[in-house]
Amino acid sequence: MVWMEWTQEYSVNIAGIDDQHKKLIGIINEVHEALSIEGSKKEAINKVINELYDYTKYHFSAEEELMRKFSYPQYINHKSAHDNFIMKVVEFQDEFRKGRILVLNVELSQFLRDWLFNHILTVDKLYSSFFNQQGVK
Repeated sequence: MVWMEWTQEYSVNIAGIDDQHKKLIGIINEVHEALSIEGSKKEAINKVINELYDYTKYHFSAEEELMRKFSYPQYINHKSAHDNFIMKVVEFQDEFRKGRILVLNVELSQFLRDWLFNHILTVDKLYSSFFNQQGVK
């Protein structure tokens, strides 16, 4: 079941980062599907939360490497947002381990949707022209 779809609106005009953001949208859809399963199948929820954690470590490292390489002026603020996201995902993992599936049902999908709209569409868009001017496409 597709809850969110990639649109050009999300593009930061950097092919590799766009591909990674598309992967995030896929994970968001997996999370939404896992949480909406009748009876909330624990193994499906655990799988997507762990996949989300692995994705964020990989994706954030890739973005931050570009930022360091080209001395992106907003690096510190951007990295701080990434660190906060990772801490929140770890909190979701803890909630899962404690059996608080209902909390996850309410918070996780909304958190990811808000991240997509508030981070990618605003914060990530800020680096788009900066990296494009550096020749990153």
